[in-house]
Amino acid sequence: MRYIWVARHAKSSWKFPELSDFNRPLNKRGRRDLPRMAGIMAGSKLRPELILSSPAIRAKATAEAYHKAFELPNSGLVFDEGLYHASVDFLQEFIMEKVPVRVKKIMLAGHNPGLTDFVNQLGKEYIDNIPTCGIYGLQWEAPDWAAALSAKGDLFCREYPKKYRLYGPL
Repeated sequence: MRYIWVARHAKSSWKFPELSDFNRPLNKRGRRDLPRMAGIMAGSKLRPELILSSPAIRAKATAEAYHKAFELPNSGLVFDEGLYHASVDFLQEFIMEKVPVRVKKIMLAGHNPGLTDFVNQLGKEYIDNIPTCGIYGLQWEAPDWAAALSAKGDLFCREYPKKYRLYGPL
C-alpha cells in the first residue's frame, strides 16, 4: 500500500500587511489548532515516514508540528521551494522523483488550491476544500509511486479542527 496525507497549513495571520505571502506566520487560531490536530494524528496507527513541505512560514510551522508529533527522525522532514503553491503536476513529479520506492507513507504540507486539487485529481471522491489545518489521506494498492499516482486512490483520512470542535474561544 501507498499512503499520502495531504496537510493544509494551519490558519495564518494577515495582521502584518507588509509581510509577503511566503512570510505570513500562524495566527492565534492556527497556533491553537495545530498542536491539537498533531496530537490527534499522532494517536493513529498509520504514520507517515516522510514529510515533504513548502518552506513558507505557515507551512513550515505546520510540518514541524507533525514531524515532532510523529517523532520522526530529522531526515523525515524535507522542505523544498517548489512545494510553495505547487500544482498537481508538480506534486506528482516531485513525489516520483524525490521519494524513494522503499518509503510507502508520506505527508505533503502546503497550500491551497494545489492540495485540494491534488486530492480531487488523484482521489475517487470529490472534496470541496481542505480547510486550514485539515488533513486528507489517499491510499493505493501499488508497487511504487508511479503506479499509485497514475491511478485513483481511496480517501482513508478526513480530519480537520471543526470535526473535533477545536474552534472554541480563543
